[in-house]
Amino acid sequence: MGDTISSRTARFIDSAVGGDTTHLRDTLAAKRVNITLSQADASYDGQLIAFMLLNLLIRLDDYCPQLDVLLPAVPRHPLLRLLPEGNLDEALLEYFRPFPASARLRVHKRESPGEVDAALRVTPVPVPGMITVWATGWLAYFDMAPRAGVAVGPPNPVGPSLAAGLAAAEVFKCLIADVPLRPGLKIRRSGAMVSSAYDSRLAEGANPAIPEAVDVGGLVVVGIGGIGAAWVAAASSLTALNGQLFLVDRDPLDVTSHNRHLVSRPGDSGAKVKLAADALAFHPQVVPVELWFEEFLKAYGDRHELVVVGVDKDVVRREIQASLPKVILNAGTSDDASLRVTRHDFIHGACLSCISRDDLVDHPAERQLAGQLGLSLDVVLEYEASNAPVPARVLRAGGALTEEQIDVLADHPLPEIQIRVCSQLNLLAGPDQPAVSISFLSAIPGYLLLGEVIKERTWPNSRPPLNLEVNHAFMSTLGKPHPDLLHAELKKRDDCDCGRRAFERSYQRRWGP
Repeated sequence: MGDTISSRTARFIDSAVGGDTTHLRDTLAAKRVNITLSQADASYDGQLIAFMLLNLLIRLDDYCPQLDVLLPAVPRHPLLRLLPEGNLDEALLEYFRPFPASARLRVHKRESPGEVDAALRVTPVPVPGMITVWATGWLAYFDMAPRAGVAVGPPNPVGPSLAAGLAAAEVFKCLIADVPLRPGLKIRRSGAMVSSAYDSRLAEGANPAIPEAVDVGGLVVVGIGGIGAAWVAAASSLTALNGQLFLVDRDPLDVTSHNRHLVSRPGDSGAKVKLAADALAFHPQVVPVELWFEEFLKAYGDRHELVVVGVDKDVVRREIQASLPKVILNAGTSDDASLRVTRHDFIHGACLSCISRDDLVDHPAERQLAGQLGLSLDVVLEYEASNAPVPARVLRAGGALTEEQIDVLADHPLPEIQIRVCSQLNLLAGPDQPAVSISFLSAIPGYLLLGEVIKERTWPNSRPPLNLEVNHAFMSTLGKPHPDLLHAELKKRDDCDCGRRAFERSYQRRWGP
């Protein structure tokens, strides 16, 4: 069978599900999900959640369930620029028409009777027996009512986009709830919670207004794959942008991209950057650059204050760091359904090269294990030599494992941990294979990166996480966000150039102390 929209999703499912997956796509396609948005909740936030959620679910393609959607007959909000003008229900049907899975999408004006496998309502009011999802500003809510008065300022797409990504993951967890997973992987439902994209906490906290026009002057977004396209999709619903924005990626769109490239649809073709620029056509200063990053530097210079990184190759990440931007905002995903977002300024904590080291060949097995555990090579070698059990607190401090994975691995000697990782948790794609992917896995870090850009440009001297002390956030899309993993510090590697005084001086001459 050739490449299809489902190719990457199928690899993701094969990597996560235990046993035969031959008939799983038919099983999931036969399941039924109800999604409801009432007229009272069809505000900017409600409409954006509903659209983003459907945009993620429809891209499951062969694995997409039957989607019965109850929508009001209201005009689509003018900031949902990816959708055609008109009533929301008609605009959604028209937008999703090119997708094969659109045959399983039904839009209703009244409730559709019958049993369902998952019922979700986009509303700020919790409903017993249903998943309820809402967002306002920076905050995403599940089965919780927001406190009064938290919505202020211009429309902010970060919270609603994050809510949609987490809701898509929650629906997927419902669909595979009775499917056995590989050892070491567990589904953990989110339940009642609030998730803040502002300060990376599971609490309401601050919810400041964003600017009317977000400053993207001189911003460079490198990689317009799943993460970069999600960044663009969320940014397309901002009120306005200000300044010149570079989108850099030489890759053309292919059919397998549609499972996660949120600003393209079947039938689209050409460069990913041009499709992304079309999605941001309301802002005339978007520059699509169809070049590799090293070619971009030759054409546009190497002095860039803020670079957003959504590439999946460590060698490119190292090239980006070597060009010494003032600040790098980076995101990545792994094949065990986890994601991370990091910030790097070269001086404080790990630089991007510190955490992008697939080039290393010394102690290769130990280095790979260290990366999977989130530990330094020195710590892994120490426990390997002593044969002492590795405590849960050490694994937890690494910030790379879910609590379920820590339960499996903690308090065993390193050789036994290595065996368990290889036999149970090692789901990583080979170096010559494309990464596995599923829509919401790459979308969530893209949405969070947009939030980080807004914070970086709006509050440069008083940033909430990610900042100078907290430079790493981690979560699993099959589990529930864990507060200890949303705030972590990645320290410099002893053998990295960022710890050498000569390189620090070079950075400081460029950007100041």
